[in-house]
This record gives sequence, C-alpha cells and structure tokens, in this order.
Amino acid sequence: MRYGGNTSCVQVVSRDVIIILDCGTGVRELGLELLKTRKPPIEAHILLGHTHWDHIQGFPFFPPALAPGNRITVYSARGYEKPLKQILEGQMDYTYFPIRLAQMASDIEFRELDEETFDIGHIQVKTHFLNHTVLTMGYRLFSGGKTVVYATDTEPFGTYHTGANGASGDKLSAFVHEGDRRFVAFVAGADVLIHDTQYTEAEYPQKIGWGHSTVEYAIEVALAGQVRHLVLFHHDVTRTDEQVAELENYARKLVRERGADLQVSAAAEGWEIDLEERNEMRVHRATVSAAPVARRYKLLFADDDPEVTNLLRECFSDPELYEVHVVRDGNAAVDTALQVEPDLILLDMLMPGKDGYTITKALRRHPSMKHVPILVITGFPNEENEARGFQIGVTDFMRKPFALSQLRARVQMWLHRKDQPHVSGSILA
Repeated sequence: MRYGGNTSCVQVVSRDVIIILDCGTGVRELGLELLKTRKPPIEAHILLGHTHWDHIQGFPFFPPALAPGNRITVYSARGYEKPLKQILEGQMDYTYFPIRLAQMASDIEFRELDEETFDIGHIQVKTHFLNHTVLTMGYRLFSGGKTVVYATDTEPFGTYHTGANGASGDKLSAFVHEGDRRFVAFVAGADVLIHDTQYTEAEYPQKIGWGHSTVEYAIEVALAGQVRHLVLFHHDVTRTDEQVAELENYARKLVRERGADLQVSAAAEGWEIDLEERNEMRVHRATVSAAPVARRYKLLFADDDPEVTNLLRECFSDPELYEVHVVRDGNAAVDTALQVEPDLILLDMLMPGKDGYTITKALRRHPSMKHVPILVITGFPNEENEARGFQIGVTDFMRKPFALSQLRARVQMWLHRKDQPHVSGSILA
C-alpha cells in the first residue's frame, strides 16, 4: 500500500524526451498518465534491463502503444537465441493474450544493444552488462551535467568487504573481482543510482546465484563510485511496507556509521526525483557499435567431471550458435585451445594435468590466446588467489555454487565483449 505492488518500471524525462526503464506492470498507469498529460503523438523509448517476465509483462497494457500515430522504440541486450521482437510477440501469443503485437496501432521499433554509447535525443545512454541469470543491461543516462544509473537485476560478481571501502585510500578496496570493479566504474559520479537491493547480507548466502544484490553491496558500490543518491530498488515481494521502511533506516544507519555524504531512499510508486540540468553543449558524441555479424561461437570446456560437462553441453546445445569442445584434463585443455582457437574458454580450477592458473599462464604466452576470455570455476574461493588469477590473465571467476542460467549469461556477456573490443577503460579516472 505504501511502496507499491507493480513490477519494475521507472520513467526518466528530460525536456521532450521520455525514457522508460523496464516495462513491468507499472507501465500501464504510466501510459494512462502520458495520455492525459502529453499531446499526441507520443514518442517513448523503453530500455529493458532484460526480458524476464516481471520486466516485460506490462508491455501489452501500455496504452500509448495501442494508439495510432505514437512512436515507441524498445531496446534490450542483443540475444543469441531469439530476437527481441520475437520475445515480446511470444508473451502476446493468442494462448495468453487477445491482442497480437502486429495489432498494436503505434509505430513500434526494436533495437538490440551491446555494451555501447548512443544518443536518445539530447540524452546520452551508456550500457553495461550486469550479473543476473540472463543477459542483463544496466543503463547510464547523462544530460545537462546530471547522471542517472539504473542497475537491476544484478548480484555481486565476487565477495565484498563492508566497511573496507576507502580504508586504504583506494576507492575499490572493498572489491577483489574485476566484474565488481568494472561495475563501480560504470556508476561512478552518478547523481542518482537506482540499484537492486532485494536482500540483506544475512539473507544472501541462501540466495547466491539468484541474480540479486544486497543493500550492503549497493552501499559499497555507491560509496566507491562517489554516488550522491542511492535508491533502494526491486524490493523483495515478501517484505511488508514496515520491513521496507526498516531496511531503508538500516541502510541510512550504515552510511552514517561510515561518515559518508550519501543520501539513501527506498523506491516507492509515484515518487519523483527532480534534478536541475544545466544548459550546456556536450562535446562528446556518442558512438554506436556496428551491427553484429551472425556467427557460430567456438567454446572450450575443461572439466574432469562428466556430469558437469554434460550439463554444459546441454546449456549450449544450439548447433547453429555454438561449437562445443570438451576436454577432461589440463594438458588437453592447452593443446585443444591452441588447435581450435576458441572464442571462450571455461576452466575448472582443479583437474588432472594442469590447474586453471597454469593453463591460463600457458595460453596467455601465445598471441592467438591474448584476448580470449578465460572463465575459471572454483569451489574453494580464496581472495588472494583470485587477485593473483586476474593478474596472470584470468578474465572472470565463477564461484560454486552458481546457477547454470547465471553461467550461461556470463558466457554470453563475454562473447558480446569479445565482439566489441573497443569497450574498455575506466570512468573513475
């Protein structure tokens, strides 16, 4: 009754540009409000974080999309199995819904994204892959000197240390995993960070691999990135209004104990944040990545457990998308990688012959293996060893236990990045 019961939907408006972040059930009431307050034709840009049902189920009920003359553009991460239009058509099959996508009277376009920067009117949009159970985008919006970042659904890439941030003068000292450090760079300097905070640190051990964050992690990210206002988002559906309020107070208490100047608020339906933009010319012009060429990806899986490799084969079973190679020991991993030249290598840390680090060091000595993503699976996480792993050339770590869907999303993330080699660098500098 207080914080709201609709699924994810946030509107960002700057002058005549309307951006809608996710298209959950909240978009229905937003659409009705737009029909009341905006003169036709209405032009809206819908940025989907991902296509799980709670983030797209409002689309068929978005009134402006049903009216002729309006223009709707829908954006999402480029998928491998199905195009975005087909996914939205799927939930509007006649079995589930009386209106087909083709019957929606507005002009609807679809655009699939990699990690890139582009313009929507005068607003600059930057995208970044998050850590969820399906390929998921975060969005950084910039206009008139003001920045809003939307980052849901996501969970920590590795462990983090509450309270360690900045203790040594290093803004990133709370994080070991490069994925978390890259994420902090993405949110750095934001005026508003809307961040997944579904769980608390105490609840998280039972939810690892579900693709959602803790309030403590969001605070560490916000402090490391010197964010001004953190909005707690994606509330757990089991919480009462009173419990959400308690979580907000708890988060504010943590920030006060750190002596930090960070505003914290729990998101609630109908709540508005006003940011005063400056009238300024932007020197930087957005660069749009070239349309990807459809191709088949070569994957190498090295694991001595047949049950694991069988699951991996099943996870990447589409022969039109993936050519899968499986080996059971470290020596074979090196030989096969040099022979096949895969697009991505997935290594178990411990297996006969050579361990994951020895394999990585051997491969990185070869020019053809310099930029191939190497993901290491470990069941015995050790932060010092992980830090060493990143130094010797490991691209990413997956800590057991994890969901296969999350591993699949991580593999697809690195295949995207391999296709877009220009995406690099930090905005913390």
